[in-house]
Amino acid sequence: MVYKFNGKLFTDFNDYKTALKESSNRFNSYAPWSNDEDETLLKGYDEGLSIKQLSDLHKRRRGGIRSRLKKLRPEDFSFEDENFPQEVFKDNILLQVVEDLQNLHKKELSREENTPTKFISYLRNLKPGLDKFSRAIRKRKGDVRMPYIDQNTQIIYCLKYFHAYWRQIYDALNFIKKDLLVENEREDLKIALFCAGPAPEIIGITKFLEENFENYNSVEIHLYDQINEWDFARKNFIFSNGKKRLMEKHLNINFHFHQIDLTNKFDLDRFNLSDFYDVISFQNCLGEFSQTSRDDSSKNFLKVLKSLKSESFAIFSERRIRGTQQNIERVRDYASTKKYQILKDYSKNKTVIKENNIPEIICNGNLFRDPDHSSPGESVMKTNKFQTLILLKPKKKIISEDKTKKYRETRLQRQLQKMESHPYRNSFSNFKIGDDVVHSSLGQGKIKSTIKSVTDNIIALVIEFEDYTQTKTVNLPCEEIKKTQNTY
Repeated sequence: MVYKFNGKLFTDFNDYKTALKESSNRFNSYAPWSNDEDETLLKGYDEGLSIKQLSDLHKRRRGGIRSRLKKLRPEDFSFEDENFPQEVFKDNILLQVVEDLQNLHKKELSREENTPTKFISYLRNLKPGLDKFSRAIRKRKGDVRMPYIDQNTQIIYCLKYFHAYWRQIYDALNFIKKDLLVENEREDLKIALFCAGPAPEIIGITKFLEENFENYNSVEIHLYDQINEWDFARKNFIFSNGKKRLMEKHLNINFHFHQIDLTNKFDLDRFNLSDFYDVISFQNCLGEFSQTSRDDSSKNFLKVLKSLKSESFAIFSERRIRGTQQNIERVRDYASTKKYQILKDYSKNKTVIKENNIPEIICNGNLFRDPDHSSPGESVMKTNKFQTLILLKPKKKIISEDKTKKYRETRLQRQLQKMESHPYRNSFSNFKIGDDVVHSSLGQGKIKSTIKSVTDNIIALVIEFEDYTQTKTVNLPCEEIKKTQNTY
């Protein structure tokens, strides 16, 4: 057998091993693995490092890295011998969260100062926080704005809600399935989760895609949030222990993360993405906006629906607790004024977990109270009462040529006025054909042409993006787009 390394060929295996050992970048190849190195390997793997990056980090051959991962995490590589993807999440999501937390406690939390080293003791330490969090939620009557940045608060949230909240979008996707996934046409889907938070919706989307694996091509999931305060929860309960890699490799899901404050008019004005998404979702978050249904400002956030393709779907789903009904009512009002069709408007009392499926370790006073309610404290959430509204965006109207011309002239005048008063107006004239640019939502691209007004101002860019087969027109002003280099 012939071995190749650093451009040289070796016919003798011992000579090959010697060359590896004497090299500066692969000298650990064929050396025994220590427990510490295994731990470092798995940590890098869970954080998304590639086989090449892990190979460079550990100074070992790529084949050696892959073989070790297969031994330590055989479930992550089982797809190589299967036609259908391995399930990313367990059927029992509460058990999944508990096991993820146990793993996190073992690897990281138990090493923190003043943190119990035994997992049961650690759970008991969380109990006062759970009681305090639950009382605060009940007082807010549907307004979900809270200081979630605290690490323990995020852990409590995942234990309390994840096993229930994934089902809301899962049910809605199954309702629109026939229109979303056209038979014998493998589509590229684009889904936006606004006010995504810890994003339990990803669990529901993943389970839906696993059941319909042969009916789509790829999926982009875009997560929009005001700030990235939920990174801890996503990292440790959604993407942890190889789950993100499974979603990307098995289900062909690509994730994109964006920051936007939907209560900020300036942020909304510069959100100029249109006709892009197949599905938009707002879940358990409408309480973040004005609590007064008569207040027009409370509907401003719905301007993001312009990013939805025509004849595509907007899903609004809220828990049916005090104060949330008016949130859904605001969306109904908006739908009627904008000619959106209400495809489905329904309430559900969904059983989300049965008594015998609740992990025993979190009961009996360790975190939640006894199943027979014989002790004080919070109970595991067994039923999710929620209201879901599914809207269909209307088909684009065919407008006569005269009306189209008049509309474009009026729109052009408004756009020029907007650019003239914009604080960054001088930078828009710097764009040239051939410039390489990057758009925060659409990625890398190159300017193919520009659209100018009669006064020779650039008002739009026609860009060929790397990830899309057709060019896209980006109207100015747009702060989501920047030049990556100058082209002369």
